Amino acid sequence: MTLQEYADKLSEQWLGGDYRVTQYPGPAAPSTRKFYKYHKGYDFATPVGTPVKAPIEGKVTYAGWNDKGWGNRVGVYDPKTRKTTYLSHLSKVLVKPGVEIRPGTILGYTGNTGNTTGPHIDITEIGGTQLPPSTQISYQRSVAPAKKTYDYKTIIKRARDIAGNKRLIAVSSNPDKLKKLGRSGKIVRFSL
Repeated sequence: MTLQEYADKLSEQWLGGDYRVTQYPGPAAPSTRKFYKYHKGYDFATPVGTPVKAPIEGKVTYAGWNDKGWGNRVGVYDPKTRKTTYLSHLSKVLVKPGVEIRPGTILGYTGNTGNTTGPHIDITEIGGTQLPPSTQISYQRSVAPAKKTYDYKTIIKRARDIAGNKRLIAVSSNPDKLKKLGRSGKIVRFSL
């Protein structure tokens, strides 16, 4: 499963639709580098007020304002996977810590709180089994032989070697999609 396929799954599960990914797990984008160096979650551009619904039975472990840049945030623990999913930058939180939730429970609404550059939601998974691991990207079309998986650090190192002293903006298994999303700059295809 590629990062894009997993992002599509997260978007459908928590937001009930297909929302555009603006940042994947990996090195922080230039606009957010002053807050952190590594981005652990998936960012989805959403209109403010989009309902965030729980796709699982679980327990709210965190609900409220976070002073570390996450804005209004909710954490949901899934006892089956032993994983906590954090939903950040919400405009409104509708649950309280300790509350048991069922699939379909509205946890809050997407927003633009905390350190953001626009309305979006950050979905970050901590613990348990994360699929796909954020360090694995499956390249099947553009840069490597089919059914080959590479360690993320290897991909970034190779991309930086190619970029030289130019700034590396993004690494993607689908550069054409990046271009369609409005990313500017030179797009380089490479093989590992």
